[in-house]
Amino acid sequence: MGRASLNWQENETEAITRAISNAHRTQPTDNEQFLGEVISKIAEVTGRVYGQSTYDRLIRAALGVNGTKRRPSAPTIQRAIERYREANQEIVGTRSTRLPSPPGNEIGAALPPAVRQLLDSLLARSDEDNKAIRHALEALAEAHARVASLECENAQLREALVAAQPKHGAKAEHPKPR
Repeated sequence: MGRASLNWQENETEAITRAISNAHRTQPTDNEQFLGEVISKIAEVTGRVYGQSTYDRLIRAALGVNGTKRRPSAPTIQRAIERYREANQEIVGTRSTRLPSPPGNEIGAALPPAVRQLLDSLLARSDEDNKAIRHALEALAEAHARVASLECENAQLREALVAAQPKHGAKAEHPKPR
């Protein structure tokens, strides 16, 4: 089953494009700072954090319009996403339960107020209920961290494959990621 396509409203798309262009202007040589600004602004505009391939496509699309070629590597983008998530975890609930921010299903900093209120009410339940909720969130975070790690490893292997290909035009064929 394929992923759902990303659909933003026109004002969100314009804000994302502007954010990428502005970050490129303010950080023309520092990919870490550039990506930090891009991820932060996109999270602010859309209310969520996306995966490495989404940021890669957005950067190429936004900067490609004016002929600018900037393409941070997949591991660099993945590290920037992880830094953003670590820096933006929030303490939610009255019992200071720290929520993870797993890739693809971001919770924590990106929670809409209504969802945050619902989660707060769940966390205010009995200690046994809380323990089950925390256990489920921890398991989810671990699973998403593993997926992110595998995606990063996959990107590194693809880069190694490209680097190992003969330089004289013969290209090894490899399947596209699903």
